[in-house]
Amino acid sequence: MVEYTLETLVHLYDSLNNQIENIQNDLNELVNFDPYLRDEVKAEIEAARTKTEKRLEKLINIRDKIEYLINKILEAEVNE
Repeated sequence: MVEYTLETLVHLYDSLNNQIENIQNDLNELVNFDPYLRDEVKAEIEAARTKTEKRLEKLINIRDKIEYLINKILEAEVNE
């Protein structure tokens, strides 16, 4: 069984939040591409956007699980 300290989980949570914010900023930049680009380039940009959105979803899912663990640890400490 792996044990994590609350400090480690909070650090991981903060790191995930930073990564999520950076990816959201990257996605916003991918939206504003030149409409006169060749179709091949547009397709590559859309593929990159799709891949980035999937990564974002995974990071949000992981962050939510970390948040759940943090809350459980805090509840356990309060109930002791």
